Amino acid sequence: MPESRRRVEELSEQNAEDLWSRSLNFLDGERSRSWHEFQVHQPALYHYIVDRSESRFEPEVAELLEQTASLIWRLFFSVDDELERIMAANIEDLERSNASVLQLLSDESSLHSNFEDRFDMLMEHSSDLPQRHLFRLTFEHLDTAHSDRNPELDDFNFALLMFYLRVFIDCLDQA
Repeated sequence: MPESRRRVEELSEQNAEDLWSRSLNFLDGERSRSWHEFQVHQPALYHYIVDRSESRFEPEVAELLEQTASLIWRLFFSVDDELERIMAANIEDLERSNASVLQLLSDESSLHSNFEDRFDMLMEHSSDLPQRHLFRLTFEHLDTAHSDRNPELDDFNFALLMFYLRVFIDCLDQA
């Protein structure tokens, strides 16, 4: 999976919002089936998310990571149900290439900024960010949980979630 290869077309803002909204409205049974499909189709990426959620977060934040990853998976799978299988080495490469995202999001000056300032700062430093509309929706989704004063979703955990989901989006974008 070469870094420059893009299999999934860049989603327009409207298309990303429509698909995101549709994915949010899945019934519990559909969510469970989708999570199982994800596990079968993308085992390395599935284990990446589950390992990160179980080893780094309290249960409530871990559930948020898994639910958000499942939502993003459903969105990608609805666009292209023949995504290539992602290998662990590809995930590691994308994790290394996204290290600047984690640095930027966990920087002391950005930790206490509002949503718009943090997102604008991230976009300034990531002009080549694939699936930027989807990433914005992901950011908004997590920021809502963060602003609801979820005590376990502190600023550092927010930055980690965004980092893992950035890697996740990049992997699916290149699958």
